[in-house]
Amino acid sequence: MKYNWELPDWPNFSFNLETIQSNLYKFAEEVGLVSGLLKATNQDSHDEILVQTILVEALKTSEIENEYLSELGVFPFLGEGRNVNYQVMKDLYSVVIAPPQHGIEYVAKLKDELYAKIGWYNSRNSKAHITICEFTADEDELANIVEHLKQIVSYEKPIYLSFNGVDHYPNGAVFLKPNENTKMPLSELMIRIHKKLNLKNSYKSKDPHISIGRKLNEENVEVALKMFAKEKLEFECKNLLLRKFNPQKKQYERFSEEFPFLGTPPKPNSQQSLF
Repeated sequence: MKYNWELPDWPNFSFNLETIQSNLYKFAEEVGLVSGLLKATNQDSHDEILVQTILVEALKTSEIENEYLSELGVFPFLGEGRNVNYQVMKDLYSVVIAPPQHGIEYVAKLKDELYAKIGWYNSRNSKAHITICEFTADEDELANIVEHLKQIVSYEKPIYLSFNGVDHYPNGAVFLKPNENTKMPLSELMIRIHKKLNLKNSYKSKDPHISIGRKLNEENVEVALKMFAKEKLEFECKNLLLRKFNPQKKQYERFSEEFPFLGTPPKPNSQQSLF
């Protein structure tokens, strides 16, 4: 079955009630059954079931706009205003490439200019970074991951990155885009990190970019694309950075010291994955 946006006449939507009527009755029946089951649960279980249901819906809905979110990133936002127990949740971390200070200040300036033009927007306060992956971990798991990450990046050599102009995703994200000479080696670096870390419960970023703003409407996307069409940022990537999600601020913060690229030759037949 195709999604609506995959049909040839999209966005003109039409349907035949007779062909879907039986499915609608079945759906209504199952909704009634689920409603009855929920009434039989205590409040804590009710809330947990509801949050998980919303989580699945959020992930599937995001795919409509070609945005593939991780449940790791969505989950911390679902309990806002509800009495949901998150003590069972592990802490959320991300591995990123962070530009040097001049790059962070440069992107912050672009964000300030966009704010002055369109007002508040998502990712307004997020510091410049290139996401490699996100994952959850407890203290013991994190200690092993940190040691493994140190080993992995020690074999990498510094890489020169160049971002020219901006682009956007259908979900309203506007970002500095890597040029062709940067995108391929940077993507390959990210894939190597993904494979060698081999984290089970993780989200892996597949398209390298530096976000300026997210969830902009179409008008503001056009404004941003025109404002930043000729912007350029270059820097040498010498390390990775580990960040931790702050559920109160709903954003990531620096968590550890940098993991430097040392260019150390790999040991013959060395074990590259600990997980």
